[in-house]
Amino acid sequence: NHDSYLKKYMESGVKKMIGTEREVEARRVDGSTFPCILGMSEVDNGDSRQFVGFVKDITDQKKKLHLAESERDASDALLYNILPEHIANRLKED
Repeated sequence: NHDSYLKKYMESGVKKMIGTEREVEARRVDGSTFPCILGMSEVDNGDSRQFVGFVKDITDQKKKLHLAESERDASDALLYNILPEHIANRLKED
């Protein structure tokens, strides 16, 4: 849980999540999930520490990546269907 992580960090000073970003599945209020980047930073105000978390929805980026991969696969299939395999392989290397 988040509170125990922060407590351990405050006691040990060992950062596991603070200052990093992770790609995780998040859950909306309606129960649906979405891919996101999760991050946490620490702000030291001298006499107190504050922690700031952020969530960035990357659904659109994931959709675009999936589309690009699908287009690449379709292009590869076409390449291998119209050319001899050794020529198609050489074109793929370049």
